[in-house]
Amino acid sequence: MMWSLSSTAAFALLGSSTAVTSSANPSAFGESVTFTATVTGAGATGTVTFKDGSTTLGTGTLNGSGQATFSTSALSLGSHSITGVYGGDALYNPSTSPVLTQTVNQNSSSTTVASSVNPSAINQSVTFTATVTSSGGTPTGTVTFKDGATTLGTGTLDGSGQATFATSALALGSHSITAVYGGDSQFGSSTSAVLTQSVDVPADSVKLRALQLAVTKIGAQSSGQAISGAIDSAIAEGFSDGGQLITPSSNGLRLNFTDQKPANDPLANAFAAIAGSAAKTKANLSQFPKEWLAWADVRQTGWNTGSSTGDIGGGQVNALAGITHKPTSDLLIGVLGGYETFNYTSQSLSGRLKGDGWTAGAYLGWRFLPGLRLSAATARSSISYDGTAGTAAASFPGNRWLATMGLTGTYKTS
Repeated sequence: MMWSLSSTAAFALLGSSTAVTSSANPSAFGESVTFTATVTGAGATGTVTFKDGSTTLGTGTLNGSGQATFSTSALSLGSHSITGVYGGDALYNPSTSPVLTQTVNQNSSSTTVASSVNPSAINQSVTFTATVTSSGGTPTGTVTFKDGATTLGTGTLDGSGQATFATSALALGSHSITAVYGGDSQFGSSTSAVLTQSVDVPADSVKLRALQLAVTKIGAQSSGQAISGAIDSAIAEGFSDGGQLITPSSNGLRLNFTDQKPANDPLANAFAAIAGSAAKTKANLSQFPKEWLAWADVRQTGWNTGSSTGDIGGGQVNALAGITHKPTSDLLIGVLGGYETFNYTSQSLSGRLKGDGWTAGAYLGWRFLPGLRLSAATARSSISYDGTAGTAAASFPGNRWLATMGLTGTYKTS
């Protein structure tokens, strides 16, 4: 008789628990994050699978301390539900860690702005350059350039993280320039510190403006004196029925065409025609009616001052001519035309302003009492100016009006 003995031994597996931690939470997009799973139980071996929700990220093998790690930089923006799943071994049961919420944010960015020229001149082109940097890589997208709250324009970031914008429309004064990076899918937005951009008038332009103000005033005064002086002489000659043919002075020459002239003088013929007397076209000017008088006046004005009074040197010439008509012995009217040319310089302003122009006007004289006369006149001048001062240059038109009135003579009372 044979006997056989058999036995079955059953061993229960030990329980385990798993926990997961992150090396950086929250993390930035593209930043490497290391997840560490720790499995409790002395001598536990095997592997841990790291998951993002139901998606497997990777695995790690437990070391002698019961830890396994997995690193990744591929997490997308947003929140991730990370778990560590321990697969168990011969002694320990499998276990899954609680969910670790891993947050991945956009990378922070930093923006700076620089100017190509500061201070700049009015109407000068200025290029603003924005540089956007981040520790997580090179940002992409656009930058908006602002002057205070006003948008100047935009620029697109290149491969080096720079964007530019150029403008020549900045007004005079100070401008608070900022560059605003709008961010992209990986990088957050950022705004630069304020750059104070100063827009000044160039030094030579300031000099040219100072020269313009000084010379136009001098030219207007000189022309006013020449025109009013010529008109006053014309009215005086009209009431005295003529004057000297040539009257020189220290600064010019005056011609009175009512004096004796050749019989075939063209000007005499012209005035005779105006008077409606064609028969007198061949006559001596002495036969020309005294109710029509003609004159011409040329005056030169010199100007030379020291630095304390403007440092302006130069001069101008005013040439005028007119016709006077006497409807009665105590009333006369007249018209005039003229041309002027001038050229002024300044050593302190390193500049020159020259130009020319034409004048037209009318005048009136009324002898309302013996020995007393009233005179009035108006004239308009159209002037062209051409100026330089250093590297600055400009041409501009101008207009002047002259109005004058005076009472001349003596009156005796009993």
